[in-house]
Amino acid sequence: MNNQSRIQVVLLTGLLLAHEAVIAAEIAKHFIACPIYRDTVLARKSGCWLVNDDETGIRYDLQRSHTKPQLGQEVLVEAMLPDVDQTKTGSGTEACGGVVLKTVRVSVLPTSCKPFLIPAEGYAGLNYQVPSTAMTPNYLPQPQPKPPYVTRDFTILFNYNDDYLIYQHAEIILQEAVRLAKVGKAKQIIVTGYASTQPDLASGRSIQENINFAKARALMVNEALTRLGIPKSMITLSWQGDPPADSNASEALKEASKRRVTIQVQI
Repeated sequence: MNNQSRIQVVLLTGLLLAHEAVIAAEIAKHFIACPIYRDTVLARKSGCWLVNDDETGIRYDLQRSHTKPQLGQEVLVEAMLPDVDQTKTGSGTEACGGVVLKTVRVSVLPTSCKPFLIPAEGYAGLNYQVPSTAMTPNYLPQPQPKPPYVTRDFTILFNYNDDYLIYQHAEIILQEAVRLAKVGKAKQIIVTGYASTQPDLASGRSIQENINFAKARALMVNEALTRLGIPKSMITLSWQGDPPADSNASEALKEASKRRVTIQVQI
């Protein structure tokens, strides 16, 4: 091996070690990106949503998010990284060609970007599977809360700048809260909407919500509760901005946890 080759090997090794050090040091990801849609070799609904993190050059898989991107619209990605060993070895990337982020939230932003569609390139993709937490169909016996029936708080999360009830998240929590209210003969239900009104930086951009989203979220949950059979007279509504982060939220989702509605079922 000549000197030039040795230098190239040393430089490459240094870059790889630096890359691994960055990955090891990171716990949370919080960035804005343009989504990529990959066709796959499996059947319908097996396609993958990916994003490139410009800061590290790593491609991530968004499959664990409750909501999906829209082609040609930027997204705010808030997530926890997988284990360092998984990122180093590339495990978890076989299905779609990106490192699978865990506890990931994806919010579609109003800013447009270039649509990215890429071919399968041998990646199989993922067959759609009904989540284990999905609602029980109405034609089946409905699970009921077990006694003792006590006052309990429920939390519904929302995407950035949105009051939409997230599919496979909000309806499951609403159903659980309503069951407790009915079986436990609730005296009152307190619905409080929140918005993240303090500026936060993502990819060098300042993002913050208007207080109106706190009100809109509370009203949306109020409407859902009444449609599920809760009398309007039983519900008390309020809203506010800049709440404390949920103490149970992971580091990556501290800011995301402020975008919420709490439902307190008072027994």
